[in-house]
Amino acid sequence: MLAAFALLLFPAPVADGEVKIRSNDVERTFLLKTPRGYDSSKPTPVVFGFHGWTSNAKQFTAYTRIPEEAAKRGWISVIPQGLGSTPGWNVGWINLTGISPAPKDAELFADILDSLKRTMRIDEKRVYVCGHSNGAFLTNLIASRYGDRVAAFGSVAGTIGLPGKDDIIGIPKPKTKLSGIFVHGDRDATVAYGPEVKALLKGVYALDSARWWAEKLDYRPAGDGEWRGRGGEIRLVTRKGGGHEWGSDTTTTLLDFFASKKR
Repeated sequence: MLAAFALLLFPAPVADGEVKIRSNDVERTFLLKTPRGYDSSKPTPVVFGFHGWTSNAKQFTAYTRIPEEAAKRGWISVIPQGLGSTPGWNVGWINLTGISPAPKDAELFADILDSLKRTMRIDEKRVYVCGHSNGAFLTNLIASRYGDRVAAFGSVAGTIGLPGKDDIIGIPKPKTKLSGIFVHGDRDATVAYGPEVKALLKGVYALDSARWWAEKLDYRPAGDGEWRGRGGEIRLVTRKGGGHEWGSDTTTTLLDFFASKKR
């Protein structure tokens, strides 16, 4: 009886694979993977992963293995596809889709999450977001704008924006407490880790990005590259000698960090 009631409340999820959704009157797609043994009567964590500029959802899935590794933990994974002839994301301070008017990519996250809530039993206290490069830019924007729906975020080879005279030109001040982890190679020549290496994009450096989040959330230093406070923590993981690539242990680093985080 209870099982039948659960099926009425939470119908069978859509099939794994590419899923279509309309977001701001535009057809969008994402790759969905549910863990083996998914039980619609129990809340299930979900992790979003956003690819970098010129990449795509399938490539991101292949080199990060997030769907595979998330499924091992019993989590749902969502890998959205960016727009444009060289796919990318619009994050406000930079639009790498090449499309005008610029798509509202942060809202895509909220629309997908709402869609999943209608078809699956997701654990709304354990929603995680991560991204690589341009996808990390978007991850920071989503975390700042939708922190009331995200438990933790992971920014890989990304930045929060561009340096400004008084503050950054980038993401808005976060609305709520949450946790975040920054993973960045200190030899990155695409998105600058720091001033030591000449990079294609000289955004807010990795340490400054992490520190900005910590300051806005009123977290205090708790060690080298760590800040903690009531409501969460911010952490910076430096990949010594690493470049712009997604490291072989980065997925594990992110998912391990997420595992203990709840809203």
